[in-house]
Amino acid sequence: MDPLANLQDIHLPENIHGWPIAPGWWLILITVIAIAVFTYKKIAAKRKQNSVKRQAIKQLTELDDLSTEQSIAILKWVGMHYFSRDDVAALHGDKLLVFLTNKLANEQQASFIKLAENALMQQYRKSTHSLYSQEFQQAALLWVNQAIFIESKGADIKSSKTAQTSSAKNNTEAANKTSEVAHD
Repeated sequence: MDPLANLQDIHLPENIHGWPIAPGWWLILITVIAIAVFTYKKIAAKRKQNSVKRQAIKQLTELDDLSTEQSIAILKWVGMHYFSRDDVAALHGDKLLVFLTNKLANEQQASFIKLAENALMQQYRKSTHSLYSQEFQQAALLWVNQAIFIESKGADIKSSKTAQTSSAKNNTEAANKTSEVAHD
C-alpha cells in the first residue's frame, strides 16, 4: 500500500482582495487630491490675473501704427485692472509717467523714461502726427512686460476704506468743533 495515495491536493487560500484599503492609503489619496485641486486653482487664478497683461501685449505687438493716445489707453486699462481705478484713471502727463515708472524695477526705469518721456510731453501739443508714437509703443510694451503688479484692488479698497473712515472722523470732529463755536 502506497502512503501517498491517500493524500489530497493542496487547497490554496482564497485571493486576498485589495479593497477596502487601509486608512493610511485613504489619507494619502485625500492629500494628493487636495494638493492637485489647490495647484489647479492657483494656476487658474494666475492665468486669469495675467489675461489682461497678455491681451495688452498682443495689442501692442500686433498693431504697428498705434498712436500715443491709444498706447496710453492700453496702459491705463492694464493699470486699472491691477491697481485702484482712482489712482490710475485721472493720471496724465508727468503724473502718469511717475506712476508708471514707480511700478518698474530700478533697472528698467531709465529705459522706460527715455522711451516715454518725449511722447507724454508732446501729447498735448497741436500736431498732425505723433512723432514719438513708436517709441511710446515700445515703452508701453516694456512697461506691460516688466511692471511689478504687487498691489491688488482688494488691498487698495481696504486702504481707501481706512482713509475714508479717518477722513469721515476728521470731518465729524471738524463739524462738532464748528457747531460748538456756533453755539458759543
